[in-house]
Amino acid sequence: MCAKKLERCLYMQRFVNGFVFSVMLLGMVLLAEPVYAQATFSRSQAYKDWLLQCFEVPVAGQKAEERCTLTQNVGTQKVKRIASLSLIKGGEGRKESFLRLILPLEMYLGEKVTMVVDEESAKPEILEWLTCVTDGCLAELKMTKPLLQKLEKGTALNFNASLYNGRRKLAMKFSLLGFTDGNKQVQ
Repeated sequence: MCAKKLERCLYMQRFVNGFVFSVMLLGMVLLAEPVYAQATFSRSQAYKDWLLQCFEVPVAGQKAEERCTLTQNVGTQKVKRIASLSLIKGGEGRKESFLRLILPLEMYLGEKVTMVVDEESAKPEILEWLTCVTDGCLAELKMTKPLLQKLEKGTALNFNASLYNGRRKLAMKFSLLGFTDGNKQVQ
């Protein structure tokens, strides 16, 4: 049957495969964070270059708790968001805070993402890749007290990552103006 209408058959097969993959990915996201689907927006405030956004998240058998993220997007005049950096306190089954970087889908996952504060010559922090979703590829770094102190004293965060097959580099700079004040609201 497919031999007669090979082109149409291949098109339908790609469509079905894509649909099945999308449903599987959606299921993984919903299983990973089931309570966020029921979260309600509670407040938002700008801290210079950072935006605090908070949500009331239901907790089974308890009063809803507020969860906040402190986020900054970098982009160009044409593309409003090339990358996004968020400080997230706990949640998602964790107790510790962490930084989550969302980069474009074209990232080369064979190399780690590096981060330095204020272009210091010290050893860079390494972010671990988690996964890629429709918003982009996610990398994370657990927040430690020494790292938090560096961020509060610094003026800029510099990230480096590789695109495509590792031959092209992507360098991004995030401002730390307002980070300290915003972090007090996340903690």
